[in-house]
Amino acid sequence: MKRRAFTLIEMTAVIAVSSALLGVGVVMLIALVKSEGSSRRHLELSKNLSRLDDQFRADAHAAASADVNAAGDAVEFALPAPRKTLIRYRCLPREIAREEVEGEKTLRRESYSLPEEVKSTLEKHSEGAITLVIVRVEPKSTVGSKIRYPATRIEAVLAKDLRFGQLEKEK
Repeated sequence: MKRRAFTLIEMTAVIAVSSALLGVGVVMLIALVKSEGSSRRHLELSKNLSRLDDQFRADAHAAASADVNAAGDAVEFALPAPRKTLIRYRCLPREIAREEVEGEKTLRRESYSLPEEVKSTLEKHSEGAITLVIVRVEPKSTVGSKIRYPATRIEAVLAKDLRFGQLEKEK
């Protein structure tokens, strides 16, 4: 006797196995999407911190002086004459903003975006003839946060370019 159709039990078994495989696939897809989003945010933060590092150091090295406010959320670099340009960095809740001002005119604005889970501060330390200007980007103390961002410290020597220029003139 030839068999022409599947039994109800065989069909139920096939549907159950297919459902289990589909469930595992959906769970893996959700985990992959979350992982991709986390990686993208981390890569964006790294890229922004790298840009900030380059620009902040260049500004500090070229500056003649720097003033950090008491709250540690703003620094102002004064570039030497003849340009008489001020460069301001401000720590805002989700970004560090850079503004280049000459007189009353704003020449350029930039912002370096930060995730909500980090905080930034600006500091100035003087040790003898050397003055360091520091940007700190640290994770907030959020309990239960799944994403951990590394603490970053960008240090720059104030007026480094000016000192080397003076040494070359003395030779």
